[in-house]
Amino acid sequence: DVTNSDTKKFLGLIILMGQLRKSHWKEYWSTDPLLETSIFPKIMTRRRFKQIMTFLHFNDNSETLLPADRFSKAKPLL
Repeated sequence: DVTNSDTKKFLGLIILMGQLRKSHWKEYWSTDPLLETSIFPKIMTRRRFKQIMTFLHFNDNSETLLPADRFSKAKPLL
């Protein structure tokens, strides 16, 4: 189950990732002193972030989609 708090934290981390560019999303949880960004593990564990990212969907995949419409899966969100 994903709570409202989890969703807000997840979206906040996604926004922060746009500001702090790294080559891979796992690097935000790195414990390497050269790559460490301490706010990420304080907000949410890497495992929980990946869990939410894996199962987050905005569209019913059973519906027929137009192959030429690249944004069809995001339209319900917009």
